[in-house]
Amino acid sequence: MPHRQQQSDWVPLDDDYNMVDEMSVPRDYYVDKPPTAQYIPDEEGNDKGIQLNDIQEGLFDFRIQAEPILQVLVGKALEHGRIEVIEEHEAYQLKAHKKNFKQNKEAMLMVTQQVEAARERREDEIKRRNQQLRVATVVAGAREKRQMARHFAQQWLTGWKNDNLRVLRDQGCLRSRRDYSLQGEYLPQLQRQIIQDMLGLEQEVKDVTSLVSDMAARKAVTHKQAILREFQRRADKAQAEQEAKDGAAAAKARRIERRMCLREQVRVGEVQEQITDEIYPNAAHDAEYSASVPIYDVRDYDDERAPGICTFGGFIGELLIVLTSIEQSIVSSNTEAYGFKFDAAQISTLLTEIFTEAAYPTNICAIKIPKELLNEDEQGEPLDRKAQIVGEKLLSSSNHGQFGMRFLIDTSKTEWGIVTENLIRETFIAMATIHYKEAEELVAVPEEDPENEDPKLEEKQDAAVA
Repeated sequence: MPHRQQQSDWVPLDDDYNMVDEMSVPRDYYVDKPPTAQYIPDEEGNDKGIQLNDIQEGLFDFRIQAEPILQVLVGKALEHGRIEVIEEHEAYQLKAHKKNFKQNKEAMLMVTQQVEAARERREDEIKRRNQQLRVATVVAGAREKRQMARHFAQQWLTGWKNDNLRVLRDQGCLRSRRDYSLQGEYLPQLQRQIIQDMLGLEQEVKDVTSLVSDMAARKAVTHKQAILREFQRRADKAQAEQEAKDGAAAAKARRIERRMCLREQVRVGEVQEQITDEIYPNAAHDAEYSASVPIYDVRDYDDERAPGICTFGGFIGELLIVLTSIEQSIVSSNTEAYGFKFDAAQISTLLTEIFTEAAYPTNICAIKIPKELLNEDEQGEPLDRKAQIVGEKLLSSSNHGQFGMRFLIDTSKTEWGIVTENLIRETFIAMATIHYKEAEELVAVPEEDPENEDPKLEEKQDAAVA
């Protein structure tokens, strides 16, 4: 049996974890030290120095005086040398002891491994022989059972008649190899092959039928979609034609109504001119018309002036407060108008209609500013750009000369402000647009001719009026 190398469960016999470096262990020797001499102070008196060699030669001998010092130096040197020899001998002994201990430990480990390997080989051999014994026992039992069955069959068949074999063959119990092969293998396989071919043919017919049905269905769906698209195209075309007719009729009605409005405006203007030229000059007074109740800012009122109304920011401040109230009313009364805000175009149209339809005093809608807001470069900008610049600069309260307007602008940046900052900006932009816009000549109203009307006449008239 081949030897198997297995991992041993034995712990190696070593004590490296318990070993200490010998160089860190203190030395064991002890050197005697002479007692320390008692300190005796010098006697008090006068110190005097003499030349001994010149007075008495035998009073001071250098050899005798230097001998103790030499003895100490030589003794120290010998003592250090002896210590070094002792340390070297101890190091050699420790190294030899360590080497011997390591050799013994390795030898014990080898012996332990050999014993463990021998025990494993012995256990493997025992297992193998037990396995062989069990296999042999099973084989012997099976052999014995076969022999017993053979012997029982021989004893049981001994009493049969000699013609039993012929009778069994005649009854069909015993068949020839050819018949058994045909009926047991060839015919069943041939039947299975025929059934499989018939099923395959039936499946092919079903696949072709399904393919043709799918193609016909897709063709029918495509044809139906084409018919529906054609119907939709015709309906869209008819609807577009009807819308064009309705739009043309509506445009014609708007143009007629527009011409009627323009004629009415011309008629009103002629009436106003007639009143101004004929009735107004013959009136009892010749003074210029002015508002009976002036409007002052909260800080502009003076006792010497005529009585009037004091508001925050004058007429413009009241206009801002009214527009704010309208915005809040629209938003609170209609949920679909959430977030509604006035823009500069709407405010400009409102101011134009107000001052066009009613006769207000001159300079009633004016802002007091301490200086010109546009420089030379900004003067050449387009109208919309100039209005935007002026509106942004007027948002600063330092560019206003009225206290009420400064108050409205400063409070608009807080939560409790009366007017919003966006409304103030749009109002200033609208006023700047009206201020810097140049006056245009009036366009004569054309005669009504419904038969030969121009489809773009209304657009031209709107552009001219604007």
